[in-house]
Amino acid sequence: MTDDRPVTTGTGTPAVRPRAAGLEVASLLGTVAAVLWLPFLVRPGHAPIAVLVAVALLAGASGVLVDLVAGRRLHRPSPEGATDETTEPTETAEDGTFTTIVVLGDEPDELQRHSVELAQQAGPCVVIAPAERAHIEDLGVTVITSDRRAGAGGPDPLQRAIERVDTDAVLLLSGRAAPLAENCRAAAGRLDDTHPWAIGLTRPFNQDGFGSDSRGDVDALLRRRSAAVGLALWEPNATLVRTQDLRRHPIDPHRPRGAWLRARHAEGGRPATVDQPLSLVAAPAGAHTFWPESMAQQRGSAADAADAVRSGRGTARRVALGLLVRDCFAWSMLTWLLVLFTGTVSGELPMRTANGAYPALVLAALLLRWVGLYRSAGRTPHPFRDLRATVDDVPGSLAALPSAITGRVGRGPSRVAVRPLLWAGLLSVAVLVTALVDHSPDQPMTAPAVGAALLTLVLLWVVCIQVLVQRGWERTSFRVPLSRPARLDSRDARTVDVSPEGLAVELTRVGSGDTPGDPATGDGSGQATSGLPAIGSSTRVGVELDDGSSTDMDATVVWTHHGHRRDLVGLRLELDESSRPQWAGLVLHAAETAAGVQLAAEPGGTTRSPRTTHSTARTHSPRTTRSTDRTPGPAATATAGVSRRSRTLDVVGLGVTVLLSIVLLAVLGGAMLGLQAAVVRSGSMTPTIAQGSVVVSESVPVSSLRPGDVVTRPAEGAAEPVTHRLVSATRQGDTYLMQTRGDANESGETWTVPADSTLPKIRWVVPSIGDGVAVLRSHLVLVLGLVVIGGLLIAALRLPARRHRPTMTPASA
Repeated sequence: MTDDRPVTTGTGTPAVRPRAAGLEVASLLGTVAAVLWLPFLVRPGHAPIAVLVAVALLAGASGVLVDLVAGRRLHRPSPEGATDETTEPTETAEDGTFTTIVVLGDEPDELQRHSVELAQQAGPCVVIAPAERAHIEDLGVTVITSDRRAGAGGPDPLQRAIERVDTDAVLLLSGRAAPLAENCRAAAGRLDDTHPWAIGLTRPFNQDGFGSDSRGDVDALLRRRSAAVGLALWEPNATLVRTQDLRRHPIDPHRPRGAWLRARHAEGGRPATVDQPLSLVAAPAGAHTFWPESMAQQRGSAADAADAVRSGRGTARRVALGLLVRDCFAWSMLTWLLVLFTGTVSGELPMRTANGAYPALVLAALLLRWVGLYRSAGRTPHPFRDLRATVDDVPGSLAALPSAITGRVGRGPSRVAVRPLLWAGLLSVAVLVTALVDHSPDQPMTAPAVGAALLTLVLLWVVCIQVLVQRGWERTSFRVPLSRPARLDSRDARTVDVSPEGLAVELTRVGSGDTPGDPATGDGSGQATSGLPAIGSSTRVGVELDDGSSTDMDATVVWTHHGHRRDLVGLRLELDESSRPQWAGLVLHAAETAAGVQLAAEPGGTTRSPRTTHSTARTHSPRTTRSTDRTPGPAATATAGVSRRSRTLDVVGLGVTVLLSIVLLAVLGGAMLGLQAAVVRSGSMTPTIAQGSVVVSESVPVSSLRPGDVVTRPAEGAAEPVTHRLVSATRQGDTYLMQTRGDANESGETWTVPADSTLPKIRWVVPSIGDGVAVLRSHLVLVLGLVVIGGLLIAALRLPARRHRPTMTPASA
């Protein structure tokens, strides 16, 4: 749509849309109004919390401030004789040369092989890899070992790789990215003494990523616009650097790479902005690969911004600070948890709501900020997609705090098995919920209990996001839609989608032997059904190339599906030295149609024109395939997916998490409204209130009570609080004489309370669940629960050691 195409300036940097800027200014004014109004609403004794709330409100507006400041500089004309931070180099007739340095990390092996193969096809390539690199040794590429355990005094692997480069420029890529050769050569030709580096764009290789990256796209655009104020930041997989400058000024391995750019900027260098993608990046397709990748990117972004704050000046430093605050947005959310905590413990919010006007103002500013910022980035706001993207970024934002403080990227958290952590968290929350319910109704909740409940709930959802908000299976690689004629052994077929080392094909149905409506097959039994090949069997597959020729490859059947409308077969390819380059080029060509960008060359090495198209009769997304066929996506493998039992446990875990979260938040929210929950331990109020019921009470003035109300007598006048029906309440000077009696009792009791005091009045009764609370609170269950929780924590730490770098099958097998 037109709305999704950002307005661009003459430098190729997307400019802020006027209408979006208006929304951003309105959100900023709303935020300022909320901050200024806050001191008049804060309750006595809660000034520190009000200060934190004000800081959280301003921190939330950091992205808008960065966009407005940088966007204003984009539109401002440069004074005569001044140096424009976004001045473009003179276009050259000749392209430059470049070398791709691929720095391998924890990416799946098949992705690393694919990236290295495509980098080799694009031109000279050097790989920086750990000592364990058997999966790339047969690719014939120069490899620099990054394992420095033998001694910290050795040369930096990156500098060693640069010493082997004899081209004009260097492009640093991760093991998920592939260079776009033509665009990189054009960018390399624009580098000169004034412009020693170029900042381009990246495009996703695939559209079937684990989650939406809409927030990441907005962050990338803010970093790109920040160049207008003189802020130099390193853009991963999209920064091309002149080789002679890298040799003259080596990159400090102990600082973010952006520090090198800022040092060149201080010497008078400026970036050459490129309005073309320099690489395609494979989006993580499963939770197992998404979280390490996402958290590493957020740590790197925070470290780069923090280093820029320390070394920058003026507007550039302030913009860097805004980007840093935005990277650590999740920490401001803790302020709102503190508000909930304080309100629950004290029975009231730290500030008045002005009949709901104040929350409405804060919410309106939030909505205007969200819509304005996404519109400014040229994206159409989608509530659920954008909320999911924000939630996905919460763990990485929390983990980025050390990088934000130190200005160093640092190491990520150790690998742990998150499913045991999920169930340990569920047990912990269940115990804490019972502790909040099973307490004296005349006493407020204790601060330690409320704090522990909130902290455990947050940690539980952090783990739950990693485990449950994912596809029905766990994939290690991406898929790209591609419709091409193919043959599976002697049967005609057509490809559905492809991956670095696999593909899915749809077999052509002939005759009427296949009965529509037969149940799906390919459940791992290895038996052929309805004419489909047996799972695990070897086969031969041929796929038509652009020039009309065909590439024949050995393959293994990893899953099959016999459905109403089509027969699908998933294949894992057995690639060799001759077929691997052809297949890598074909996958890259398929990504051209999906991403809509100009790529480098055909599998055979010939340059092709922009937006070359192939047959796209079925260029549907994998998600559409799943929703219509109600089967796993065509490229999902049986071996790469989680088992049906694991999926069932995950669904149960999600349901229990949602249920416990609702109960816990209801209990805490009720406490802020003056409501308390307690378990009835006797049958004196039977049948009105049975033993084991949970009663919800509200503290009301004694003077408002009437005969027939059910009230709770405080523990001061009895061994423990007693909930009985009020028979009479007689005023006697400064006290009330109270007569109460249980519905099941023949006699009652008489007691007095101060006339200006309050008593818990029963509002609602929830039958039976108190028995479960009592069981969970028993000493035996608590001990067993602690043992189980401890065992799950140990399992979370021990399981990854056994499963480190498992054998992974292709996503599109």
